[in-house]
Amino acid sequence: MPDHREYGVVDFTTSGVHVVAVGQDETPEAGVWTLNPDTGAVSKTSDGYYQPPVEEWIGVVDPRDPNHQFSRATGVPVAQPDRIDRRDPSGNTTTWMYRPGWWLYWFAFENSPLLLVQASRGVNDYEYWLVSGPGQSTRLAGYSGADLSPYRDLVFTSGLADDHGIWFSGSASIYLVRRDGSILLVAGYGGVPAGGCA
Repeated sequence: MPDHREYGVVDFTTSGVHVVAVGQDETPEAGVWTLNPDTGAVSKTSDGYYQPPVEEWIGVVDPRDPNHQFSRATGVPVAQPDRIDRRDPSGNTTTWMYRPGWWLYWFAFENSPLLLVQASRGVNDYEYWLVSGPGQSTRLAGYSGADLSPYRDLVFTSGLADDHGIWFSGSASIYLVRRDGSILLVAGYGGVPAGGCA
């Protein structure tokens, strides 16, 4: 660090290590600094105690939807996201997908604005979507009730993105979903993806 102040780490991101001053003998200066781990350069990136906005995906419970899906995992019914918004670094937010009556869960592709979305309704209806921009969605697959489907155990509970796409484990299968939307069954046994593939 270029000065003698004491700093505390608040986050690690692709842009660097974000730190705040935490001096104990004096009132610390408000702000967030970013340390470039390659060069050691430190720059103040915020005058407040919050990092500047970064691109991020946000799940929203849209008030227009009269048929929200609910999770009861905590014992108390909680409405689940039916809309996915993307916030850019300047703080502007755009809706990329809105699916009234469905619960949306997503994974982002590595180094890409593409988004893979699982939509569920009740316990028997599932759809898989590739979202490439605001309002630009392609349905990849889906099933309802007792429909036969090669994707019945494809659920978005454990996934890993790398240069190949997004890897998912089902109860009895491992899948790879590529950027073009193709869904490949790569193993006939379950497992949890860990670490990217070369």
